[in-house]
Amino acid sequence: MTEHGDDGEGTRPDLEAIYVEHRALLMHIAMRWFRIPKGEAEALAHNIFLSYVGKEQQVRSLRPWLVGAMVHASQAYWKRQLRTEPLPDDMDEIPDASTLDLPDSLDRKLTMRQVFAQLSGNCRELLLFRYAEEHSLAEIAAARHISVNYAKLAVHRCLKQLRTLFHRLTKARP
Repeated sequence: MTEHGDDGEGTRPDLEAIYVEHRALLMHIAMRWFRIPKGEAEALAHNIFLSYVGKEQQVRSLRPWLVGAMVHASQAYWKRQLRTEPLPDDMDEIPDASTLDLPDSLDRKLTMRQVFAQLSGNCRELLLFRYAEEHSLAEIAAARHISVNYAKLAVHRCLKQLRTLFHRLTKARP
C-alpha cells in the first residue's frame, strides 16, 4: 500500500482515515506556526482535503503535500487579513465616495461581471489568483508547476483576453 492509501489495485484510499490521521498536524501548523484562529484553521484544513480529493492522483507523497498546502493556505489567509481594515469610529459621518458616481460605478461593475463570466475558467482563476489574492508570479508558477516566464505569459494573455471582451461589451452598448 502506498503512502496515500492506494493498494495498487486502483481502489480509492479511505479519505476519512486520511483526514483523521492528518487533521491534527494541519491544525497545529495553522494554529501554532501561523496563529490562525481555530475556526479558520479548521476551514483551511477542510479546503485542503477537498483540494486533495480533486488531485489525489497527482500527489506523490501525501504528508509533504498536505503540509505544503497548509503552509500556502495559511500564508494566503494572512495576506487576505492584512488587506482588511477595521471601520473607522466616525463611519456614519464619512460619505461613500463610490456612491457619488453611482450610475457609472454600477455600470462598470456589471460590465466587469459580464466580462469575467465570459472569460475562460483558466483565465478567470489565474487573474483572481494574481490580482484579487495578490499572489506573485513565482507563487503562481509554483502552484501550477510552470516556469515564472510562462506564468507571466499566461497572465499577459488572460489580461489581453479580458481587455478584448471588455472593449467588445462596452462598444456594443448605446
